[in-house]
Amino acid sequence: MLEISSLAAGYGKTLILNNIHLEAAAGEVHGVLGINGAGKTTFFKALCRLGPSFSGAVTWQGEPLSPTDIGYLPATPYFYPYQTGQEYLELCRHRNPGFPIEKWNGLFQLPLKDLTETYSTGMRKKLALLGVLAGRYKVLLLDEPFSGLDLESTEVLFEILEQLKSYGLCILLSSHILATVRQVCSRVSYLSAGQILRTFEHDDFDTLESSIKTTLQSRTKAAWAEIRKPG
Repeated sequence: MLEISSLAAGYGKTLILNNIHLEAAAGEVHGVLGINGAGKTTFFKALCRLGPSFSGAVTWQGEPLSPTDIGYLPATPYFYPYQTGQEYLELCRHRNPGFPIEKWNGLFQLPLKDLTETYSTGMRKKLALLGVLAGRYKVLLLDEPFSGLDLESTEVLFEILEQLKSYGLCILLSSHILATVRQVCSRVSYLSAGQILRTFEHDDFDTLESSIKTTLQSRTKAAWAEIRKPG
């Protein structure tokens, strides 16, 4: 079980996340849903200690979880210049030398001998995902993993996530698209204005969708009312 309690994070004096509580089980894909700017990326970076100031407790199976046991897929992956896909994956599997690169690449068919700067957006996302999988981490944080993927790669990723659950991994997956988390997640935590408002079980996803639509419709109507005011 992954347990996150009283997490707060921000930059300087600006607090982005406040009093975050979340639990996710081994073998679960747990969604973190929110509109752009809700704090999803800051949440993941805070767990990995990658920039934001951090306070709170993060445990795995009752013990403190080290950032070195967390695999993080950023929404926009970065690669060193003049590095091939193969070289990148060789670095990523340093902690897991037995990771079969060629077999896993059979899922995505990436040109691993080519330089990463020649890769498309979707290819870069797939390469970064393979790098995360190569590390054999206990917890995976996937920030908008479906963004930039074509239809075929999206279906492959859905299948990969199903298989990873059977390995007992805990996966947190962020998205701003409800249809994505509905298909793959067991539960979803709704993040808004730096706080998790509620965690929804799969059977309650319709309630989540209705709540989001009601909030956005109300916000849109208020904005239109301001636009139509004279002057």
